[in-house]
Amino acid sequence: MSRFRFVALIAILACIAFLFVRASEEDVHENEENSSEQSIEEIDELEEESEVNKKKKGSSKKGSSKKGSSKKGGKGPTTGTKGGSKNKKGGKNKKGGKKGGKKGGKKGGKTTKGGSSGGKCKGKAPRSFFGMTHLNLNLGWGGDWNGVLGAVQNLRVGVVRCFIIWAYIEEAKGQINWPKIDNWVAQLAHRGITCEPCIHGGNTFTDGSCPNSPLPLGKDQVKAYAGFVGKVAARYGSKGSFWKEHSDVPRKPFKYYEIWNEPNLYENFACNTHNSKPYAKLLVETAQQIRKHDKKGKVLFGGLAPLKNDKNFLTSAFHSEPKLKKLVDGLAYHPYAKDVKGAMKNIRDIRKAMKKAGMSSKAPLSFTEYGWDPVEGTTSCNGVKAPQSEENLAKHERAFVREVVARRKELSIVNIMPFLWQTDATDCQNQQWGVLANADNSLRAKGQAYADAVRACS
Repeated sequence: MSRFRFVALIAILACIAFLFVRASEEDVHENEENSSEQSIEEIDELEEESEVNKKKKGSSKKGSSKKGSSKKGGKGPTTGTKGGSKNKKGGKNKKGGKKGGKKGGKKGGKTTKGGSSGGKCKGKAPRSFFGMTHLNLNLGWGGDWNGVLGAVQNLRVGVVRCFIIWAYIEEAKGQINWPKIDNWVAQLAHRGITCEPCIHGGNTFTDGSCPNSPLPLGKDQVKAYAGFVGKVAARYGSKGSFWKEHSDVPRKPFKYYEIWNEPNLYENFACNTHNSKPYAKLLVETAQQIRKHDKKGKVLFGGLAPLKNDKNFLTSAFHSEPKLKKLVDGLAYHPYAKDVKGAMKNIRDIRKAMKKAGMSSKAPLSFTEYGWDPVEGTTSCNGVKAPQSEENLAKHERAFVREVVARRKELSIVNIMPFLWQTDATDCQNQQWGVLANADNSLRAKGQAYADAVRACS
């Protein structure tokens, strides 16, 4: 072969090799682009799926509960009053229909199973914002707790107000029956729910200086109550022994401690209805114990009922015990009203009282109860006032959730817990403000409205 032909052949082979490599590189590049596009699509699909799943979680419910005031300081979950009461009969909770967009959202049309949302929210809130009240630690109640907790979990609430009745847990001085609380805390934690304790009720250690009041009034009795609360904080708080002993339980330590229930209400604080000094002394001792045993724990001034004396009770307590300004982090409040406008007025007014008492404008507000005043001038069983219509209860519930979610940062609202999940049909006193679930744990109109609003606002 001539030298010329040999060089030409080499050149041709080199060109072929170049073209082959180029084609291969383009194929690789194209594959990489396709792979990249596919990954982005998969991520988008996962994100969309996640959003869909979020919206799907929050429907049907079950329930049992009881209001907690422990008038006699007795055993077990006792009930108290509001200055009014709570009652309601069957629910509407219709199946199959759509709630009807704007009407369902803005005007609170009838809620329906399988139907619609709680209307548009101007803001969003985390799961920990939405709660439930009066699931009383399974103390002496033989109902279907798995059913109740499963239904409440379906609501996608993140917090439950747990009544810890002192006399029921410490049956004899120094003998604390922790398993009664352990089981409850564990059941909630496994469902992603935190217990917010309201530690309440007198004991045999109460000195009896006010026969009708469960509130410990004597120095030794106050110390005994505060010591018990400190032990609760040491067991279930941020570094609590319970979490170390039960590594299989998801950590959901107590964060907010509500000290007593409605101390401004006559039945809860009998001899001292208009005098907050004994409660203020109790709160100082108790807050010191909480801070000693749970550095991260937040102390809440006990859930005030929206009575004429609520604001004065708060401010006079702080003025009588200046230490409270450093010891108390926030306020538990129960903004019961006939409608959302009234509830928001109560909230604004109590915020002003908090400022007057010397509390920070950012001090957390926890609505450990709220509901809708019964109808004036009418009565139901046992002579108590009748609840508003199912339609009105649903309308108020839906609108209230949207309103507080929109204003939660402005007003430093940390959570909301509607009253009442479920109660016995004969419990007219506690039914008056509206019940969320029927005896079989299916949702009533108010409960469905709450579930819809939680879905729409979280």
